[in-house]
Amino acid sequence: MKQYNKIFNQQLAVVTHMTLAGSITRREAWVDHNIANLTAVISKLRIANYRITMRRRIHPVTLSSYAEYSLDATV
Repeated sequence: MKQYNKIFNQQLAVVTHMTLAGSITRREAWVDHNIANLTAVISKLRIANYRITMRRRIHPVTLSSYAEYSLDATV
């Protein structure tokens, strides 16, 4: 039961973050919500019928690429 609560709380935190901020990155998930595996949380949300889009971004200073997830506007 504890594991289920943890997963649910992580999903709720990610959905709330995307709703309020518009999107979430792995770094934001880690720093703001202590979620180490954002990809797994996003996957579970997609199974739960959330429409989530992933957009590739390039960091302007380091030029490294990263994923930015947001709720689809048609939800």
